[in-house]
Amino acid sequence: MANVSFNRKRAKLKQVLGIRARLALLAVILVAPLMLERIRSLEDTRRSQIAQAAAEFNIVARHSADAQREVSSSVETILNSEAFIRASAGESLAETGAGTSARAAKARLRRRSMARNLAHIASGATGFSSAC
Repeated sequence: MANVSFNRKRAKLKQVLGIRARLALLAVILVAPLMLERIRSLEDTRRSQIAQAAAEFNIVARHSADAQREVSSSVETILNSEAFIRASAGESLAETGAGTSARAAKARLRRRSMARNLAHIASGATGFSSAC
């Protein structure tokens, strides 16, 4: 058999890179894990801040919904009271027999103004600001 040699000429690190390049490579090898750890900790901090902001937003949204519900309930109570008062006043006028045409005119006027004034409730607009 022929004498086969697998001995190749290998380029040595000293020949390819100078001292400055080797020192720069050593610095990159030493600093890279520290940089990656810093990036990971920044991502964890950001993730926790996002979770905290989402929880705070959820609390504010619930508080706003409760406040709107309370205002809506108050308005409904006031309207029911007003309707009851007017109905009882109308019954007393009907019992006396006075003011039937005036009462009908007032009722028409009230219905027209309510349709105009309460249109925002039917459309779903609240008119409330979200600032607390």
